[in-house]
Amino acid sequence: MEKIVVSDTSPLIGLAHLGLLTIPKMLWGKLYVPNAVFAEVLRKSPGREEVQRAVSDGWIIVKKVNDMATVKILNDVFGPGESECFVLVRELKAHLLVMDEKRGRKAAKRFGFRLTGTVGILTTAVEKGLLQAEDMPALLKKLKDCGFRLSNDLMRQFAGS
Repeated sequence: MEKIVVSDTSPLIGLAHLGLLTIPKMLWGKLYVPNAVFAEVLRKSPGREEVQRAVSDGWIIVKKVNDMATVKILNDVFGPGESECFVLVRELKAHLLVMDEKRGRKAAKRFGFRLTGTVGILTTAVEKGLLQAEDMPALLKKLKDCGFRLSNDLMRQFAGS
């Protein structure tokens, strides 16, 4: 049975910034993104070209959310990408949501969604032998340097890798 994974915007941008956007393909085969996430990625860089190529290659699948009434309600609290992700996870009965934003992750846990983020993807890639553990500190530093919020505790946790 195929694992259905839905991603928000920041993990796509972060992985593209690291040159590792294909890691989700290696882990799950496919990645689903709602229209709002795709639109956000197209407005931001890095990631635009890499995501467009992945969509053309067919392993990132852009999906229209059906329940726009719920999206509109969620938009009062969350951004369009997060709101559509929450609804798409429900509609696809997804196994996993990939999201980095703290407020969105907190809500996703309350909704009962299984979660990971950019760092979780990198950690899983190390566990599966797709990345080397000793590369983690440099990857996390690169993420932090480009504006990702990573705690000092997290940075110290991987400093000994």
